[in-house]
Amino acid sequence: VTKSGVIVGHLPRKISTTCSLFLRRGGSITCKVTGEKRYSRDLIQGGLEIPCLLLVNGDLLLVEKIKHLLLSCDSDDSTANPSKKRKMDTSSSCQSTGTWVCHDSYRLGFDEKLLIENGSMLTDQHVNFAQHLLKIKFPVEQGLQSTLLQHRMKLDYNKEAVQILHCSRRNHWIVISCQNQTINVYDSIFPDVDEETRAIITNAFDQADQPIEILMSECPKQKGSKDCAIFSIAVATSLLYRHSLNFTQENGRTHLIDCFEKLMLVPFP
Repeated sequence: VTKSGVIVGHLPRKISTTCSLFLRRGGSITCKVTGEKRYSRDLIQGGLEIPCLLLVNGDLLLVEKIKHLLLSCDSDDSTANPSKKRKMDTSSSCQSTGTWVCHDSYRLGFDEKLLIENGSMLTDQHVNFAQHLLKIKFPVEQGLQSTLLQHRMKLDYNKEAVQILHCSRRNHWIVISCQNQTINVYDSIFPDVDEETRAIITNAFDQADQPIEILMSECPKQKGSKDCAIFSIAVATSLLYRHSLNFTQENGRTHLIDCFEKLMLVPFP
C-alpha cells in the first residue's frame, strides 16, 4: 500500500476481471492496514509485507464470488508447495486472521469482528451466525434459514416464522415474520417492498390456493446506510423474545459483539 492509498500487487486474471466488473457495477473495494510492516522470511523475492484487510461492499452475489475466488486462490497457493510453510514475524499484537467466534459449522473471523467495530456494512456471515444462535434458542421456530438460500426457501403460511432477508436494492437487510397468515415486513429504511423481494416472499410461502397478504410493519428507522443488518438482527431477536421493537442504534454494534462472544443473542438495549 503506497502513501496515496493505492494497492500494489498482482492478482490472478480471473480475480482481477471479477473485481473490475464488480467496481463497474457500483461496488467498492477498500484496503485497511491491520498491522505494522514486517519482513517476509520465506518469500523468494524477499522484501516487506503489510497485513491488510480488503473491505468489499456491494451486490451480495458478486461479493460472494470475489470471496470464493480469493479463497480458492489462497488454497491453490498453499497446496502448490505443501512442504514449505509460511513464516511470518508474528510479534505484532494485531491479529487480522483466525477465528473470533464459532459454533458448530458457523464461524466468524477477526476480520468480521473488525467490520462490526469500524461501522462497516455487515455480511451474510454475520446475519447467518446470528440466525444460527437464535435457532438454538428457538428451535421450533420456522425460518432463520441461511440467507444464501433465500431464493429456494420454503415456509408454511399457516405457522409462525421469522426470517432475515437480503434485498438487492442498496445491499439492504430486512426481516419478515408470518403471523395469523399475514406476512409482516420490518424495514429500517424503505416504506415499501421492492418487486424482487416480494417475489422471494411469495415463492417462500407459495400458497397456490390463496393470495399472500404482505404488510409493512412499524420498525425503528436507522440513521445512515450501514446499520440495516444490525437493525434486522435486533428486530428478529425482539420478535422471537416477544419484546417490543424499542432499541437504540448507538449501542447496537457493541451489544452484537457481546452477544456473539457469549454465543447467545438477547434483546438489544
